[in-house]
Amino acid sequence: LSATLLRDVPFSCLYWVGYEALKRRATAASADGATLSPAAAFLAGAASGSTAAFLTTPLDVVKTRQQTVPSYSGIQLHEGLARVVREEGASALLTGLKPTLLGYGIEGALKFGAYERVKAPLAALLVRLGAGGSALWLGPLLAGLLAGAIASLVVAPAEATRIRQVSDPDYAGA
Repeated sequence: LSATLLRDVPFSCLYWVGYEALKRRATAASADGATLSPAAAFLAGAASGSTAAFLTTPLDVVKTRQQTVPSYSGIQLHEGLARVVREEGASALLTGLKPTLLGYGIEGALKFGAYERVKAPLAALLVRLGAGGSALWLGPLLAGLLAGAIASLVVAPAEATRIRQVSDPDYAGA
């Protein structure tokens, strides 16, 4: 498997499962035990995004090196992890951590906060527009599309900074 898949699959699992676990806890702790507040969705998204990003940063470092540093091209993920530690020390596996945490914390907050906020109103609007039963799946789909688009715009500058820090050892932002 490629380093991209070996980073993205664990990230996505941690991100989504973490959000759902935090969402359940926040909902159970709400005044009525059944409502997720927009603030709770925002905080759960921030926590799940930054946690998933933190735990997968070493994988991201190797993935980015494979994509940007010719001598890393073609090596396995475990070889890349060992090489970074051997040549630069274990702390180099956390290169780019600050923009990663910031970017994915904000991305998760906006994605899940926006999704939870617009999901029901979009479904209700679709029903009023005549979508009928399709509104049950189309509302969340459109909410996810909107939330994902907003979040992607926000995470892009942080990702660009992280990539630069990982691929260019002379970058002043490191």
